[in-house]
Amino acid sequence: MRAPLHIVVAGLVLSLSACGDSSGPKATPASIELSNQPTGTPAAGLPLSTAPTFVVRDKDGNPLSGIPVTISVSAGGGSIANAPTKSKTPSTSVGTWTLGNTVGLNNLTITVSGLAPIVLSVTTGPGAPAKIVAAGSSTINGTVGQAVPPLTATVRDAFDNPIPGATVNVAVAGGGSVAAASVTSDGSGTISVPAWTLGTVKGNQTLTLSLGTATLTFTAAAAAGPIATFNVLSGQDQSALAGTTLPVAARFEPLDQFGNRLDNQTANFSVLSGGGSLTTFTGTAGPDGIITMPAWTLGKTALPQQVIASIGARSVILRATVITNYSIDIRLWGTPMTAAQEVLFTNAAARIRAAVIGALPPADATGADPALCGVTGVPVLSIDSALICQSPRTADATPC
Repeated sequence: MRAPLHIVVAGLVLSLSACGDSSGPKATPASIELSNQPTGTPAAGLPLSTAPTFVVRDKDGNPLSGIPVTISVSAGGGSIANAPTKSKTPSTSVGTWTLGNTVGLNNLTITVSGLAPIVLSVTTGPGAPAKIVAAGSSTINGTVGQAVPPLTATVRDAFDNPIPGATVNVAVAGGGSVAAASVTSDGSGTISVPAWTLGTVKGNQTLTLSLGTATLTFTAAAAAGPIATFNVLSGQDQSALAGTTLPVAARFEPLDQFGNRLDNQTANFSVLSGGGSLTTFTGTAGPDGIITMPAWTLGKTALPQQVIASIGARSVILRATVITNYSIDIRLWGTPMTAAQEVLFTNAAARIRAAVIGALPPADATGADPALCGVTGVPVLSIDSALICQSPRTADATPC
């Protein structure tokens, strides 16, 4: 009976020994190797689309699970999320690795106690275009019909990394033209805007760079060009009584070659003829570019009334008329007068006309002796004005 009992016990010991082998101490890790590494050039600042994996092996090359591991970002400034703390079989994912925001080298270090750490390296490039940034101000000043100074900008991703080789569209609005409809960024992500010539209408004009959702708009305040003409806009050929101010102040406009009014212009004014006066001798343009002339009081003579307005070498004459219905007929008979004497008579008559202004009723001059003026053969006169003649005996005026 003892022999069979011994066999049963031995079988039990053997069975227990076999169970102890399967649940005994874990195998010692001997190596770490990468099993899935990123390819290409991933974008900076973004998580890797496919997580890298690694394998912890024993001395015979068998993958081991449950081995404590440490995973950390060691270069590039990124971050790791959901990193494992123990190895798995057949391989272990490193978790979600978000790369650093700056283009360049990113390192992830995997550590197992007792083994040399391994380093996973990834070199990033810029991401998708997210913005176009002007080098300097995007608001500039220019002149109609002229090219603006050279403009530059940089194409960048969402993390401000410059993007080389990006093709950017170019479009203008508000007039003008551009030398090319697109431009490509250089190795540093910089683009030089093609030559931009402004349109001929004064005001804001724009040039827009675009690539996908990334846009940049330059705004040019196009000013009028050099003065080409200086014109009377309103108030020409008005009438007023002698010695009174014109009812409507005259307005002037300085224009460039394209018909744009110039801004910030000052005109000079002076009385050219008629003996009138101005309250001041300059006028400055308003916000609309129009220059209003100072108040003009007409002279006290019915001679032509004129004021000259000028900006630099450009000038224009404003005309006005003294109101009067009184007519004076000057007849210079007999011995000729000198030119200076004729001017004296003419000016005197013009002053009388300006002062009297009303017409006289017709008068029957029957019986009047034209010989008083040294004139013979003149029929009976019916006069509705003053008649001034020159006697051949004197240079004085003799009313008839």
